Amino acid sequence: MSKGDLDSLLKLQSKILTYSNDQILVPGKSYHFTFDFTDNPYYGEIVDVNKDYVIKSKMKDSTTSFYSYVSLYITTKGYWLTLAVLPVKKGVSKVEYIRKFLAFISDVKSEYRGTLS
Repeated sequence: MSKGDLDSLLKLQSKILTYSNDQILVPGKSYHFTFDFTDNPYYGEIVDVNKDYVIKSKMKDSTTSFYSYVSLYITTKGYWLTLAVLPVKKGVSKVEYIRKFLAFISDVKSEYRGTLS
């Protein structure tokens, strides 16, 4: 996945979120955001197509290879709501993904002209 693909993914997720803005995020309301990193075991071959996205880590579930994802959530109306999910690329720091999500939140905030925290 190229940087352009990741940018497109973020824009698409933003459109999905703002599509029903009166039902998901309310302008002027404060929200709590959470980031979560998840590793899913990968048992296949590492090839050119996936080599940048198969992360090596300590043995878990009989493998040291994983696809990792970072998710952004809010708690609203008593529910955890997933706002965005990105695949983790080898060599990209967790801080960089958090920066991407903060930019995503900022963009959504601009859409609403409300107060999101």
